[in-house]
Amino acid sequence: MDSDPMDEAPHDDSVEPADSRIRRFWERSLQRHAIDFGQWIVQTGSERAKVRGHPALRPAHSNIFTHMDPSGSRMAEIARAQDVSKNAIGQLVDELEDLGYVERVPDPTDGRAKILRYGEKGIQLLIDAMEIGEEIKQDLASMIGDEKLALLDEILEEIAVKLAARRTQNFTEPTGTHEGPGALREGKK
Repeated sequence: MDSDPMDEAPHDDSVEPADSRIRRFWERSLQRHAIDFGQWIVQTGSERAKVRGHPALRPAHSNIFTHMDPSGSRMAEIARAQDVSKNAIGQLVDELEDLGYVERVPDPTDGRAKILRYGEKGIQLLIDAMEIGEEIKQDLASMIGDEKLALLDEILEEIAVKLAARRTQNFTEPTGTHEGPGALREGKK
C-alpha cells in the first residue's frame, strides 16, 4: 500500500509537517482571498443588478462587461484581456446581444472587424452598475472602515494598471515570447 506524502511528517521536529504548512497556506493564501473577494463582488453585483431590472444576467456576463470599454471594444481585445480565444467569449456575447445589452457594429477603422458596444439595456446597466458599485463600497467601508477602503481602492487600482501594462507588453512582443498568465505568478516577468 502506498503511503500518502501528506501523512509523512519530517524527521526534524523543528520543521513543520507538510499538512500544517498547507493548512496555513490555505487559510492565509493571498490568491484564495483575492478570488473569494472577486467572486463576492461579482455575485453581489449580479444579485443587485437583478433587483434593478436585469434578471437574465449571469455572473459570467460580467467577464465581458469588465473588459469592455464604455465606447466599445473589439471582441479580440476582450478575449485577450481574459487570455482566452474569441470563440470562448462568443456564446456570452451572443447571449448579451440577444438580451439587448450589447450590439456588434462595423469597426470604422477596419471593415472586416466588428466593434462590440453597449446597447440601450447595456447603457442602463452601466448607470445601475455605478450605483451598485457605490453600495458595494459602503458595504466594504462598514466591514473595514473608510481609511482601509481608500487604501484598498488605491492598491487595487495600482495593481490593475500594472497588470494591464504587462498584458499589453506581452501581446506586443514577437510571436513565441508570450509566456502566458502563469508567467507573473512564477516570477518569469
